[in-house]
Amino acid sequence: MIPPLEAFGEINVLASPSTTRSSSTGWRATAFPLFNGEIAFAFYQSARQYGRKIPADVSATGCDNAPFSTVMEVPLSTIHVPTVEMGREMAQRLITCIKRKTPGKREKHVLEPALMPRGSVPR
Repeated sequence: MIPPLEAFGEINVLASPSTTRSSSTGWRATAFPLFNGEIAFAFYQSARQYGRKIPADVSATGCDNAPFSTVMEVPLSTIHVPTVEMGREMAQRLITCIKRKTPGKREKHVLEPALMPRGSVPR
């Protein structure tokens, strides 16, 4: 069983050795799923501050495919969520409901996310 890892403190110290170690086992975290590109940027700064190299010492992934993900010092591996297509689909459904003056029936529409592997995760 893998024990939970604890991370304490502000994002600017998230990559510090003391915040990436499990107090119960001493295991060291080496991979960080980060909420978005802005947090990834802060994580990169923290890693640099503590002398940790991405991806040699720690890996990082984002989940919003921010436009600057490809130009960070180490391009950020991320998940592309098709937000433009999602917005287009929802707007079309809303327009249809307004024109019909009735709520539309529920439909399932699946938009596939895409993995964007880049340099922040070792291959």
